[in-house]
Amino acid sequence: MASLDEIFETFAAKTSNLKRCMDIRNAAKSPACMCDLHAIDREMGYLEQGLQELRSIVDEEKRKLGQARALKDVTDRYKDWLQHAANNLPRHLPGQTIKDCSAPKSKCEVTSGPTTKKYVKKARTQSFPRIDYLTVDEFKNIPKYSRGRMTYDQVNKAIDEIHKVVDSKYKIVNLPRSSMGESVMNKYKAFKEAECKETDGLYFFVEDDIKSYSGLKMDAKGRALLTVLRLSGRITEVRTEGLLRYALKD
Repeated sequence: MASLDEIFETFAAKTSNLKRCMDIRNAAKSPACMCDLHAIDREMGYLEQGLQELRSIVDEEKRKLGQARALKDVTDRYKDWLQHAANNLPRHLPGQTIKDCSAPKSKCEVTSGPTTKKYVKKARTQSFPRIDYLTVDEFKNIPKYSRGRMTYDQVNKAIDEIHKVVDSKYKIVNLPRSSMGESVMNKYKAFKEAECKETDGLYFFVEDDIKSYSGLKMDAKGRALLTVLRLSGRITEVRTEGLLRYALKD
């Protein structure tokens, strides 16, 4: 059972609340009070509108953040792919310059040079011309019926084999006669016998040279490779007295 003091405090609190209600009721009839209330209502409206706009901005930024994260994931994947490609560039890729590899292997590197239409030529140790590697566009422009199933890399590897042939042949041709043994002299004579007025000033080879000094087989595929090099302007054919010669073109 409540004490007299508690009953008094409860009654006093209710009386105070009733008094506040009467004050508010009387204030509501005042023009100044109504003006203040309308102003407060307008300010609350502005605040609600601003809050709604802020929520819209936050939602839009969340959406853009999601897009940015997805784009970053794609960019990271492309970065990894490009880094892998850069670390594994094929030696026939246009714009690649082969550094001098006379140093230990750990110091022999491949560096990128300016992109040009043709492959950068290797350092020359002989006076005869070198064949430029085909570019991807040049390879694609060769008729499909001529290149068949051969690949771009196979064509450029064939150029390397041709360089081996010409290297070997003209090293012998340029030797002093006095330094030639019988075997080398026989090869020298064969090379000279294959010459004709149409090959004057040209560096050329025949099928026997390919068989002797390269790993390129003169089967249907090997002859098709030579046809592709002829169509791309890398070599030209000289045929006289039943002998087919393949001459290098600068």
